[in-house]
Amino acid sequence: MSTINNALSKLAEQQSAQNESATVPNTAGSLVRAKVAPVKSSRLVWAIGGFTLSLGLGAWAVSSAPNPIQTSVMVQNDTQLAQPATLASIPTMPSNTSKVVEPVYATIYEVPKVAVAPSPAPQAVQSTSKTIAVMKPVTTKPVIAEVNTPAQSSTPLRSVASAKPSNDGLLLASNSTQPTVTQEANESSMQVQHVELTHRQMADKAIERANKALESNDFEGASAEFQTALRYVPEDENTRRKLAALYYGNNQVRKSAELLEEGIRINKNSTALRMSLAGILLKEEQPEAALSSLGYLPDDVTDKYLAMRAALAQKLKNNEWALQSYQMLSQRDPENGRWWLGLGIQQERSAQLKEAKESYTKALTMVGLSSQSQAFIRDRINVLKSLEQGAD
Repeated sequence: MSTINNALSKLAEQQSAQNESATVPNTAGSLVRAKVAPVKSSRLVWAIGGFTLSLGLGAWAVSSAPNPIQTSVMVQNDTQLAQPATLASIPTMPSNTSKVVEPVYATIYEVPKVAVAPSPAPQAVQSTSKTIAVMKPVTTKPVIAEVNTPAQSSTPLRSVASAKPSNDGLLLASNSTQPTVTQEANESSMQVQHVELTHRQMADKAIERANKALESNDFEGASAEFQTALRYVPEDENTRRKLAALYYGNNQVRKSAELLEEGIRINKNSTALRMSLAGILLKEEQPEAALSSLGYLPDDVTDKYLAMRAALAQKLKNNEWALQSYQMLSQRDPENGRWWLGLGIQQERSAQLKEAKESYTKALTMVGLSSQSQAFIRDRINVLKSLEQGAD
């Protein structure tokens, strides 16, 4: 500033000197401009004054303009805290001075940082996606279900096991999740043993169910169970005869006879099935068909089978089968008078008079005959004697 003032003073003196020399001659009585020595001033004083003035103007501008307030947004999203929001930008008021003062930001509230304890490495945090832990029973080792958490997930993680409210009122996730389900095999164990039943055992169970059904008068159920038993053991003659009797009792004669004939085809030496079939046919007044079923002589033929065969053959005048049957019966049981009586009748029909007389005589000496049978035998003996005398 002093340099500028000096320069201006010199310029003013030169101009005034030129004017005076041109217009008014320099006389002793004219006024002369006094020369004043410039006052030396310190530059430091001017620098301090300017700084003080600038500081005052700046303080005034700051106090007059509204201060922007930094705001922070707390967003609760399960377990994560939102970052502070972007500072709100507020336009500054124009200052009265020519110097623009930058706005000053003041932080009123700062969100405290929450320190989350690091979770142990082996522990797993369950995600919001559905994860099913499958437990398989093992008899020797405890079963531990493992949960696989995806490495990266766009959805926020959430701890299902426990959640604790923090001091700041926010819901923080707890990483203290215990291992998943553990089941001890010693508490309860179940053993499954595969047992194979034989056909005979399965048939016996079916027969047992059939007998229970018969006790409750369940014909259909009993028939079905007997059929099941026969599928397992088709050679079971007793079960076959029971089922045939059920069919016959339900007026299913043909079905009953076919069932017995099927059993005879399986075992042709079965005297029980042949006699059962013959009995059904006799009740249905079919004696010829009944005798046909008894025509075969099994290896282990019984006396009862022979007696039925002999009586039916004698009734139907099948002398050959009747004679064969009575001969076998009299040889098996020679103390039975009925067999000798039947044998004598068949021998007489076959013109074996001498043999017939001997059979009749033996029949009279045996017990077990009725008085009518004994009278019949005497009459036949007398007839044979007369025939012998006539022949002589």
